[in-house]
Amino acid sequence: MSLMARNKGKRGERAVIDWLQPLVDSICDELYIKRLILQRNTIQSDKGGTDIVGIDWMAAEVKNVENDTPGLLDSWWQQCVDQAEKWSVSGRPRLCPVLFYMRNRRPIRVRMFGIIFDKNSRDTAREVWCNAVIDIDRESFENYFIQRTKLELQKEVKPCT
Repeated sequence: MSLMARNKGKRGERAVIDWLQPLVDSICDELYIKRLILQRNTIQSDKGGTDIVGIDWMAAEVKNVENDTPGLLDSWWQQCVDQAEKWSVSGRPRLCPVLFYMRNRRPIRVRMFGIIFDKNSRDTAREVWCNAVIDIDRESFENYFIQRTKLELQKEVKPCT
């Protein structure tokens, strides 16, 4: 990998951290817990792992590229899923693979597992849904991230006795 490509990757990772860190800070403040620090995983080239550390439920992979290459998105996604499985800790739920990808002059997109509901279904007795790999925009992921992070952190908060 060229130095320019490596630097572009680092910039992508920093951009995601710069986006998510204020959200994490706000959640921690709301829950009155010590702030979590999101960081680039600087030892991943030696030991592997996800691109961003600090959120225990998420295995983040960040890709920042010039243009579209057919099949690249699918290979990045597979890398992300493999990392999530590899770094999941025994006794804890599996890490959620989350792929952040950016292409020049385009907004960030996020690929992850999700559930698709049919809002137009007239039969409320039976929900129409399926598990799927989804690609979503920044705002949709942000809404999910806030709710998921709150839920995960509330599990870890021990009440004072």
